[in-house]
This record gives sequence, structure tokens and C-alpha cells, in this order.
Amino acid sequence: MPKLSGPMMLVAALGGFFLVLFFVYWVLETEFFRGDPDLGGSAVAVKNGKTALAHERCARAVARDGRMDTGLPGAPADYTAWDLGFGRYLVKAQARASEAPERAKAYLCRVSNQGGAEDWTIQGIEYLE
Repeated sequence: MPKLSGPMMLVAALGGFFLVLFFVYWVLETEFFRGDPDLGGSAVAVKNGKTALAHERCARAVARDGRMDTGLPGAPADYTAWDLGFGRYLVKAQARASEAPERAKAYLCRVSNQGGAEDWTIQGIEYLE
């Protein structure tokens, strides 16, 4: 392998730098990093039609779990929800424990909607102490 002299070493280093820069730019321009601004997201809690549907799906999942009673049919209207963007929502609500109905327990539910009105996916439910 030939040894590079001073000016050639500089040219090779600059070429390598621009090659790495090109690949970093290419990766950052992929759909994963770019996103769609129309799918938004919010740093503050919101209540709208989508968050109400997210809450309903979460309440049904909690009721199916069997440990908690959400008062279905018709999930309680008292909830807090955040639109995380790209069809993802975080819902905080309360449910009554099945074994002790006088005691309410808060839960967090992560849910996503990647399509139509019926295409909801529960990503996780966490019961808070």
C-alpha cells in the first residue's frame, strides 16, 4: 500500500470527512427521523375526539384485565391524555379495584392508532401506586 505524503493525506482526510458527512445526512433524512408535521404531538394535555377514543380503548383493555373496573359501558370522562404525535397517545385515568371497589387506582396507558377508527393497539398499561 503506498504511503500518502502531506498534501495527499489532507485530500484523503477531507474526502473521508465529506463521505461520513454525506452518510450522516442521508440517515437523518430517512422517514424515521423526519416525521410528518401534520401528525403533530403536544407537550400539554389535550382532550379531543382522538384522545377520547384512546381513553375508551385503554378503559376496555383495563376492564378486560380483570383486576380493575373502569365503569364500562361508557368509560369515565375524567382522564388526562397527551398526544405524543404520529398516532400515539398516553392516557392517565382511574379505575376501581375489583376486590375493593371503594379504592380507586390510577393507571397509565400507551396506545397507538396507525390507521382507521378501529385500528388501535394497546402498547402498555401501567398501574400507579
